[in-house]
Amino acid sequence: MLLLFMSILLLSGCAGENTKQEKAQQALTGRYMERSIELPAGGPWQKMFLLSDGGYALYVEEKPLQLIAADGTQRQANYLWHRNFQYITEVGCAVTMEGDMLLAYIPVLSKAEYEAQGDDFTPIAYAYIDNRGNKRTVTPYGESFSEDMYPDSMVFSPDGRLYIGDSLGNVFHMNVDTGEMSFLFQANSMVQDFCFYGTTMIALDNTKAWLYDTEKNELLEGIPVLDEFVASHQFGRKSIVLCAGREGENCLYIGCRTGLYRYVWEGSLIEQMADGRLLLFGDTTLTPQVIQPLENDEFRVFFEYNRMVELYFDKNLPARPERTLHVYSLEENAYIRYAAQLFQKEHSDVMVQYTTGMDGDNAVSKEDALRKLNTELLADEAPDVMVLDGLDIEQYAQKGVLKKLDDLLEPYVEDGLIFENIVKGMRMTEEESVYAIPMNVWLPSWLTDRKYLEGEENLQDIVEGLEKIREDHPEGSLLILRNEEDLIKKLIFTSLPAWTQEDGSLDTEKLEEFFTAALRIWELNNQGMTEEDWEFLRRELSGCEDDIMMCAASSGLLTWNEAPEHVWVQIGYIYDLYRCLQFLHLHNEDANREEFKKLKGVDMDLWWDSCQGQAQNIFIGRCLTGICEGAKEPELAEEFIQLLLSDTLMEKYWLGEGIPISRQGIASRFDMENTAYGEYLGWTEDFKQHMYIQAFWPNEKEQQHFLDMMENAAVFYQPGTALEEVAMEIGIQVLKGELSPEEGAREVQKKMAIEMEE
Repeated sequence: MLLLFMSILLLSGCAGENTKQEKAQQALTGRYMERSIELPAGGPWQKMFLLSDGGYALYVEEKPLQLIAADGTQRQANYLWHRNFQYITEVGCAVTMEGDMLLAYIPVLSKAEYEAQGDDFTPIAYAYIDNRGNKRTVTPYGESFSEDMYPDSMVFSPDGRLYIGDSLGNVFHMNVDTGEMSFLFQANSMVQDFCFYGTTMIALDNTKAWLYDTEKNELLEGIPVLDEFVASHQFGRKSIVLCAGREGENCLYIGCRTGLYRYVWEGSLIEQMADGRLLLFGDTTLTPQVIQPLENDEFRVFFEYNRMVELYFDKNLPARPERTLHVYSLEENAYIRYAAQLFQKEHSDVMVQYTTGMDGDNAVSKEDALRKLNTELLADEAPDVMVLDGLDIEQYAQKGVLKKLDDLLEPYVEDGLIFENIVKGMRMTEEESVYAIPMNVWLPSWLTDRKYLEGEENLQDIVEGLEKIREDHPEGSLLILRNEEDLIKKLIFTSLPAWTQEDGSLDTEKLEEFFTAALRIWELNNQGMTEEDWEFLRRELSGCEDDIMMCAASSGLLTWNEAPEHVWVQIGYIYDLYRCLQFLHLHNEDANREEFKKLKGVDMDLWWDSCQGQAQNIFIGRCLTGICEGAKEPELAEEFIQLLLSDTLMEKYWLGEGIPISRQGIASRFDMENTAYGEYLGWTEDFKQHMYIQAFWPNEKEQQHFLDMMENAAVFYQPGTALEEVAMEIGIQVLKGELSPEEGAREVQKKMAIEMEE
């Protein structure tokens, strides 16, 4: 970041040049830091609106608008809450700088009114509530008004004019006194943020910054440097937020994942004021919503998920930390991102640089990302910490890229903090050492009537269990399947580790056995299926890729069993103990059984257990993390791994799907009184009413059963290997009848030989 150089270029020729250049000089010996602001109870707050006195308003649907003074103290609202009229749901709101509110909502209508509106129309009403509590209905009309217009974004300008953007990118002005709607212009896509600079409205979509003169009512020519910035900074749901500078400042402030920026109006450059990697801006689990300039070049920033910070400039810190901890993953990882942010806060003298090979904002393929990574490794530019999801751990270990972690992990194992069997399962190469450790795992599982699969020990037992189910239930689907690929996905991870012999060669007999069993299961499933059954499952499972492999004992069981004739067994994996909020994937046996019996119309002794295939006691490693032998900061890298393994991280179940390898991490999830997520979101005393969990909480027997499954997990499986991809491709051909199981096994062997040569 050439902050000084960019600042001087940017500000030359602008008013106050000398003063601003002096500030840029100071930036060489200082940088922006942040302090967290505790928000009032009653949230989690969804939106923030700036007020004319320097304070702000906080909004969440179905709660009173909260007014906060400029100094952060809570103000007494002088008006009643807007829920003094009936509506079904809130659609959106906008608040003026004086504290008046415009609310869009779906009203409660009589049966006759609904019938008059028609089946495909959902009416949206508007109400204006001033800061004294006076409420009036605003009825939109005019040539530009369409009854099916949905207000995706609404904003008041500083002078009190209301502007609305819809999902098609159309931008309107609504007269809040008369309700008259006027069409202004159409952006390329939905407008994500509005900003006002004098009489110019700036509307951001995901392609550019649209400029509109609100006095002359005309679209203006765009600003190339601003358009380029917008187009190249598309991160998250709301990519960029804008705000005008304080009175007397002829500039805009821009916030996004990469940091805080300043654009001097009519200038040709955009200056980076603060690096997002050192601040909450860089947390990809959060998105900045509003920036508010304060005195003394400080800023207040509101993020989604109830977060607010104030940025202040600390002149005593170096502009950039002298040390850098480089963390790499192929794809974005919320657990690692959060840890990087926390590590950064605890180490002001270190720059935590978290980079991804495929960040979702570019068109880089996995092959290109791997090629770039390997080039950097050969050039002695290894990261300090590597997240190895999607990478071949053993191959990198054999080539000397990864450091042994045995000594680092030994205290955790000795003290019983993490599962010893998981650590042992990660031993590989001739050295029988641990080169990467998963922060969480998935456990292959089944769920059905206990009599069919209880005691199942291998793939043949699964086949025989499904044969019994088909005898008892001749109609409908046995499994949650849309096609041949779904079945191979369900079976492969409990068998693939058994296909490699001690000398590293492929065991074709095992492969043939696998394809034979898979073909038999496919035939059994099809025996009771009609075309209507297939259509039902394809329709219900459309776009639900993850749920195909859902936890074997999850709420999803009921989701896909609305039709009694569908699905008698689940084979998948337990991939999380929570889904969202405090909902547990290991649902109470009794509650599930009773609901299942109602849906099926039969008496079933519903149970779940580990799924065994040709290999036994598999665990699927996730967030696999190691340290590079070529690490420039090996001590920092070890400290980072220790943070990942700490209770601080392991207990944060909302950071991604997975079962933590820490005993305390699991214990915290089993604690019904655990309100950490509610506190994270801003819920306090009313948190319990959001926890609809008591009927589904696992009893002590179920908790112990799950812990036994964790204790027995001993064989590591890593998704995404070349063998998996080839076996998936050939397995589909076998199920389609294009190859016999024997031919399929030989074809896999041939393709893998070619793969190894390449």
